[in-house]
Amino acid sequence: MYFSGFFVVFSWSITTILCDTIPDYVYYCTGNCNKPVTTQTHPGLILMGGGTDVDAAFIQQIEWSGCGDFLVLRSDNDDKYDRYVYNLDCANSAATIWVRNRDGANNPNVTDYINGAEAIFFAGSNNLKKFTKKKKKRPAAVKRGVPIGGTSAGCDIQSYFIYSATNGSVNSPEALADPYNKLMTFAGYFLIQGDDNILNNTIIDTHFVTRDRFGRLITFVARIRTDAGGRKLLKTSGTYQLCAYMYQLDLGKGLPIKGIGINEQTAFAIDLETGLAQVLGPVDTSEAYLLMPSHDPEVCEPLTPLTYKNVNVQKVKPGYVQRVACSYVCIRICFFFINRYSSLQLIYKLTLLSLPLFCNSDVFNFRTWTGGESSRNYDVSYINGVPQEDPYN
Repeated sequence: MYFSGFFVVFSWSITTILCDTIPDYVYYCTGNCNKPVTTQTHPGLILMGGGTDVDAAFIQQIEWSGCGDFLVLRSDNDDKYDRYVYNLDCANSAATIWVRNRDGANNPNVTDYINGAEAIFFAGSNNLKKFTKKKKKRPAAVKRGVPIGGTSAGCDIQSYFIYSATNGSVNSPEALADPYNKLMTFAGYFLIQGDDNILNNTIIDTHFVTRDRFGRLITFVARIRTDAGGRKLLKTSGTYQLCAYMYQLDLGKGLPIKGIGINEQTAFAIDLETGLAQVLGPVDTSEAYLLMPSHDPEVCEPLTPLTYKNVNVQKVKPGYVQRVACSYVCIRICFFFINRYSSLQLIYKLTLLSLPLFCNSDVFNFRTWTGGESSRNYDVSYINGVPQEDPYN
């Protein structure tokens, strides 16, 4: 009996010692790690829906980085992205920082790594608690316009409002049955993409079709739209949840709120200068959904199923057939300007601005919230928590 007690205490002591020796963060790197470069970057945003990674999205982010130093931030101990990213295109180096806790996120060395990167990517898993600093301040890298990306939970934290899942994850039936149930917890923005935030008043959900999350995203939108204007301050499950964040962070201006649902093997590549975006990924499985309500929900109350009628949805897919034609047109446009101008940056911008003229079915404009193929634009209604049509169209 005494031996057993001693063994328990001894094991606990060894475990404590081992845990104490693990640093708050771990840094891995592949490539020219001792020869960092400084490149001209282009501001962009990669929103990836989880599951299998989209090669084209990583290549786009690397190109936006000017083939600079690529940095992955994650909350679990895995450096698999380093070799993948480094071998994919022209990155000077590819590094991963495993952030174990908030102290790691606040470590000056981690800040230096972030500020020295030309591209930053957030992996999945539980990023919110570990990466959120006590004092929210945009890193210098974001200020100078490095491209930012993320997948799964690392994508979710890019939006202005975040589903925090503090009390556990909610599924669509649970959310629709009671929009104020204890699993419906939210947080304010984690990382603002520049002073003119292109994702202002948005909330993102990933693994969208695979995990049937349309119902919960439309409920997220309904909750935020109902509470953000300060019309209601409803105490549910012992917390003020969303409303407390609204008043603390002064959110909810410029409503209506919009929802972005991104399926697995799907990525939105958004140019932050023009607002133009394309969906990247396999044509059969890649799709994204943009929920754009123009009115408040008819019924969004505690212990009552959601009723939200005629919410406008734009479904966006890669459209490979159109992209081939677009690529040809864009190449011709590039050659046209190359013959007349020497500024590659000017050529790049003019080419992007010409995309909507020829590639409207592939391109969505996040500044105007317009675009996409008109045949994929439709309305969705939920009455008493039940969809009145196939929400995925």
